[in-house]
Amino acid sequence: MKEFFLSLKVVWRKLKRDRSAMVGLCVAIGLVCTALISVYVAPFDRVIQQDLPKALQPPSAEHWFGTDYLGRDVFLRILYGSRISLVVGIVVVGIGMSIGLLLGTSAGYFGGWWDAVVMRLTDIMLAFPFLLLAIALTAVLGKPSLTNTILALGVASFPSYTRLVRGNVLSLREESYVDAARVCGASHNRIMWRHLMPNLMGTLIVYGTLRISTAILAEAGLSYLGLGAQLPTPTWGNMLSDGRDFIIFFEWLPLFPGLAILLTVAGFNLLGDGLRDALDPKTRR
Repeated sequence: MKEFFLSLKVVWRKLKRDRSAMVGLCVAIGLVCTALISVYVAPFDRVIQQDLPKALQPPSAEHWFGTDYLGRDVFLRILYGSRISLVVGIVVVGIGMSIGLLLGTSAGYFGGWWDAVVMRLTDIMLAFPFLLLAIALTAVLGKPSLTNTILALGVASFPSYTRLVRGNVLSLREESYVDAARVCGASHNRIMWRHLMPNLMGTLIVYGTLRISTAILAEAGLSYLGLGAQLPTPTWGNMLSDGRDFIIFFEWLPLFPGLAILLTVAGFNLLGDGLRDALDPKTRR
């Protein structure tokens, strides 16, 4: 336990020296705080409340980001959308990582026919562009909704985790400590989950952080196409879709949700790059 905390201390020291990583960490913390605040500041009944006499008002002291074509406050809708984006990013990564970890670990450790089956399935799914595969899975799941979008993105993302985990397991299973565990009579499950798993976590944390931004961007794309959360639920993607018809004269409608997506995706990418450097033993030395 002491060695674990010492390792965390070394990683944090390395991360603090990376300014871009700290910017990304601040963005990630800001998104979490915004999502938590939105529960009280921007409840659902308030963000869908229409006020037609105040429609298409520019940013002001009363409405910081202006109002849309139905008089709804854009700032409150972006706050509510941050909650959805955070949930989508975390849940999609959790689904993809869980499936990929299970398949990749077993395929890399056991090899043989099971490895061939898993990798051919992975190759087939990776042959499709990620967003196109997510659209196809959303159509298979039925009526477009936020739940179906999350499931589709989670399933579409597991092949990349599978390939990553399998490659690491193929290398780790040849280590001397794995041979020692076999000699001591450790079962396959114990070797995989007690000896191989801890050595995979650093790689998965870094890759999962980077994939959060991909999931948020993909959800925004599906919502823009009308395949995500359905109106009147506000998401950054469908806010962009609503604002595209007003972009010439009412530029704040697509501007602010677009900036929210840009800052969030850039922040998680910067944080992921910083974690990759901080968790790399070579750079720590």
